[in-house]
Amino acid sequence: MKILRTEKGIDRKTQIGSEIDRLYRQSKSMKSDLQDSWKTYHAFFDGKQYRSYSQGRPSEPKAPSWRVRSVNNYIKPIVNTVASKLTQSRPAFIVRPTGAEDDQRQKAKASEYLLDYLYRQLKMQTVTHETVWWAALTGSGFFNCYWDGQAGKTFQVGDSFQATGFPVVESWSPFDIYPDPEVAHLHNAKWVILAHVWSGPEIDKRWPGVLATLEQKNKTNTTTYASDDDSSRNADIRGYISDTGDEKVYKVLEYQERPSAEHPEGRRIIVSESVLLEETHLPGRKFSITQVKIGEMSGRFWGTGVVQGLVPIQREINRTISSIIELRNLASQPPWVAAAGSISKNGIKNRPDHIVFYNANVGPPPQRVPAVPIPNSLYELADILKTNMYDISGVHEISHGRGPSGVISGRALGVLADQDSVKLGPAARSLEEAFSDLGAGLLEMWRENMETEVTVAVVSESHRSEAIRFHRDHIDSTDVEVQTGSLLPKFASYEREISLQLLQLGGFGPMEDPETLVKFRKAFGSMGLKEFIDDDSAERNYQRQENMMMMDPENHSYIKVGWWHNHVVHVSELLVFMKSPEFRELDPQTQQFYELHLAEHYRQLQLQMQGLPAYVQAYGQDPQQVIQAQQMAQSGAEGLGGGVVGAPEGLPPVMPPELPIGEEDPEGQLPGLLGGGTPALNNAVGPRGPGFDEAAERGFYGE
Repeated sequence: MKILRTEKGIDRKTQIGSEIDRLYRQSKSMKSDLQDSWKTYHAFFDGKQYRSYSQGRPSEPKAPSWRVRSVNNYIKPIVNTVASKLTQSRPAFIVRPTGAEDDQRQKAKASEYLLDYLYRQLKMQTVTHETVWWAALTGSGFFNCYWDGQAGKTFQVGDSFQATGFPVVESWSPFDIYPDPEVAHLHNAKWVILAHVWSGPEIDKRWPGVLATLEQKNKTNTTTYASDDDSSRNADIRGYISDTGDEKVYKVLEYQERPSAEHPEGRRIIVSESVLLEETHLPGRKFSITQVKIGEMSGRFWGTGVVQGLVPIQREINRTISSIIELRNLASQPPWVAAAGSISKNGIKNRPDHIVFYNANVGPPPQRVPAVPIPNSLYELADILKTNMYDISGVHEISHGRGPSGVISGRALGVLADQDSVKLGPAARSLEEAFSDLGAGLLEMWRENMETEVTVAVVSESHRSEAIRFHRDHIDSTDVEVQTGSLLPKFASYEREISLQLLQLGGFGPMEDPETLVKFRKAFGSMGLKEFIDDDSAERNYQRQENMMMMDPENHSYIKVGWWHNHVVHVSELLVFMKSPEFRELDPQTQQFYELHLAEHYRQLQLQMQGLPAYVQAYGQDPQQVIQAQQMAQSGAEGLGGGVVGAPEGLPPVMPPELPIGEEDPEGQLPGLLGGGTPALNNAVGPRGPGFDEAAERGFYGE
């Protein structure tokens, strides 16, 4: 079945332009009520909560001057909180390889690196937040991805410069998307129309000479795209479309048609004022947009968002608080009661020193009406409405950083915050699906259009910053998936609680194993406790560099295990690397060097755990022999080889043992420093420092 109907004998381009115009107006009429609702939601977010829209036009009821119109905007923080929670984490892209071969797996890993690189270069964090914001407000937000041949880096070709091109990802609101009205999901739509608003110079720059034709169309058409309601909504939604002032703008429609038997490559047609400007095949044979839904409903293309159910409650809150303020005003300045004709027209003024003159012959003196107290039920009603807003939206006080009244336990506060985050699961799933489609489209565009190699900065599995030269031939698979749950809000309190319980139950390993502490610190500190994170410490980076250096056998001669290393950290990094695919690709001799290096770290760690002085290795001594020698010297025994074993060469000598009271040294000397000075100096300077007479303190001389 043809979507764009054409007849013979009539200009084909004219018919196509008219058919796209027909589809556009058909889709627009079917969502006109939705657009009124979306504009109302946007007005409520902006604080214009007494405004409503009908047929695209705003209306606001009139009120007397004394009427209070209070605005207590709870919708704005709720929408911002939902958008922030869904965009606080980056998507974890997974590119599935086309096979089990190592080359195919490496290409898939390189494609993941490319997606991470594009995520940074395209400022996707900002674009994602804007898209999710539209989805939270109206129910639907869209990513629009296309290839810009004039972007990217430039290089010289002969005497001219040529751009490499680069992908572009934009955030689109539902106001400018007009889908096939017969479907409930974008992936089932046969066609979709994107409505742009371009100025005359922009059109003339891209399609020279066509501006005169559009001007002629403007004169003959009674209703033109330039005067359409949508193009003028910048007066109501500031910042959505830049204010063009008196400059004439044109509605440019981009029609995209899915591949079919009649058009195997699909179609992309651009028209304005029913004038065909451009016709090509559909790039990538898929729509350039992907949809993010919040508040999905079965059989409905558009989401409901979080604001739809809040508008009636927000209005009631405003009315209730306005009534409270009006009653307060009435109580502070109650009306006057006076006999008709007893006072002049301006005889009463609300001034402290004002004197009211009245005619006593006409009636009694004027007096104020007794003040009406403000009923407590109004305050209770306002609190109930506020609680209902939080319950319906799933965003409670805890999500705004405020603890509920009466809840002071950190564990309880964490559980409440986690409960709020769980309600965003369907929205996170929709965002993950959108990122999967977006990632596949980016890889396909890169493989088709990028003709030069690009240097991509990545962080490898060994947590080392690297730069790889990426060519489009490296893209072997475009099957992209986003790890399930990677975009869900992180449950910080839950993760910390589980890590503590696992540590107590032995889930990380024996408590006496130093590796257990490393595992626990990673699990406990990865949720925001920076002081526990040692994943990027100097010690870990040192071992990561060694891991890379040991891959080259020429470096083995000068890579040694130092006594001053943090052996727990080095063992941890070595084990991670030795379980990676990079290690399995090494030759057996190099792998054996890694094993010996690991064994030496374990030996040094054992020395430290035994309390041996590992520092003596800097003097070329063995810690175990030094301890044995010191023990033998302290006990007065002779060491190995028949001589007295003293301190290792270059180390301070071992202090002599203290003698019992009344005993002399075998050589007839008082205890003191051995050698290195005169006998008088040796007697004056004891093992506890100069000026301290050890013998006198111990009563050696007697009375």
